[in-house]
Amino acid sequence: MESHLKVASIFARRWSTHESRDFSKQRFEKFASIVVRELPGFHAVELVPPDSVSGWVVPSGFRIPKALDQPERQMMLKEAASSGLAVLSAPFESASTGTSLYAVLTLQREEELLGYLVVNFLAETLINDCFHSTIRSEFYFMVLDKEKILFRSAPEASMPEFSQASIQSSKTFPVHNRKWQLTMVPKSATLSALNLTVNLPVLFLGILLSFGLSLLVYLLLRRMEMFRLARDQQALLSRKVLMAQEEERARVSRELHDELGQLLTALRLEMGWFEKQISGRHENEAGVFRNTVKLVEQATEELRRMCRGLRPPLLDDLGLEPAVNLLVADIQGRSDMEIGLDVSLDDKKVFVSKDIALCTYRIIQESITNVSRHAQAKKLSIKLAAAPGELTLSVIDDGVGFDMANLGALQGWGLEGMQERANLVGGSIDIHSTPGQGTRVFFRVALTTGEKEKTQ
Repeated sequence: MESHLKVASIFARRWSTHESRDFSKQRFEKFASIVVRELPGFHAVELVPPDSVSGWVVPSGFRIPKALDQPERQMMLKEAASSGLAVLSAPFESASTGTSLYAVLTLQREEELLGYLVVNFLAETLINDCFHSTIRSEFYFMVLDKEKILFRSAPEASMPEFSQASIQSSKTFPVHNRKWQLTMVPKSATLSALNLTVNLPVLFLGILLSFGLSLLVYLLLRRMEMFRLARDQQALLSRKVLMAQEEERARVSRELHDELGQLLTALRLEMGWFEKQISGRHENEAGVFRNTVKLVEQATEELRRMCRGLRPPLLDDLGLEPAVNLLVADIQGRSDMEIGLDVSLDDKKVFVSKDIALCTYRIIQESITNVSRHAQAKKLSIKLAAAPGELTLSVIDDGVGFDMANLGALQGWGLEGMQERANLVGGSIDIHSTPGQGTRVFFRVALTTGEKEKTQ
């Protein structure tokens, strides 16, 4: 359950920290479908706006069960918003999906509440594979949420059979805001196979202790394996979400450039023609036209800058160094901050893959954005170098800095996003900051070498 909620929290953080603020239904359906398709247990994902009105749902056509149409749904949304943590619902029955439950997570951008992410989990998928097939063949299992049954391995066995069994073991454990109770009962075939003697209580006690120790060892090994699988799934999901985000940025950039860019260019030509027609005859009107033409030219340049921010064409066409030079030049032209750039990339000796180039570009872009918005810095130093086997990047500013012990309050700075990007290409990123002494970002990643890789 923890691993599934971690994946949901990654989705919520990615959605709420999207730089271009594209909260379109198409983008939500693209990202949510990855989660539902790739991770067993995720049955549906819903995006709810802050006013708590039902929003977009994946898969399409999925209807929220009546259990959450009642005041319980509103209470969960309010509890999630006030605590900032995931909130789980009580289990409920559905004719189509069986027993399931919901988790509510908030979508936060700094202090701004953007809405809620509501995830539907199938109880059987979440719990059933936690027990080994041998143990399932010899014991019944039941998980209760207070008085409600969340999971029962033997649907034909009634509640009294679990509670009144002569041999049983129960354990209560917390899961976020809920408390679940696990009860284990031996099957009749298991009991009949035992050689019952006069010392029946001692025998049963020995069996329970042996089973308990074996179960603990198994569950420990199982938990370690589940953590490993969850970590691999999170890495795979993060990569797919990031790639979907980059594809969406590239699409938006192309459409803005091709559609709106052409319209602005045509408008500029038309207005230039009108300016020539009235030039010398109506000087006042000609002055107005000249000013309007300048505004159109400024709008065109601003559109080009936005397209480069979404997906810089130089990065795909000419490589990392020209793209970084243009990025810094754009920022320098719109900022009073002094930016020092030192790039040392030898294309003949090193090969920088497209994934690493994109990751490095985004880390530089996010670092410059953070400095511009928050650091109040006067100087910024960027050094990018690649030697055979390794690429290194350092971004250092002389701004106000921040307290490293309070990283949780810096959600709008994109620090976790930079860390995830670095992990996806096998790199490492270190961020050091002290209040009043600026911030230093260091990124390094291994590079492949040789002409064979370069030509691929």
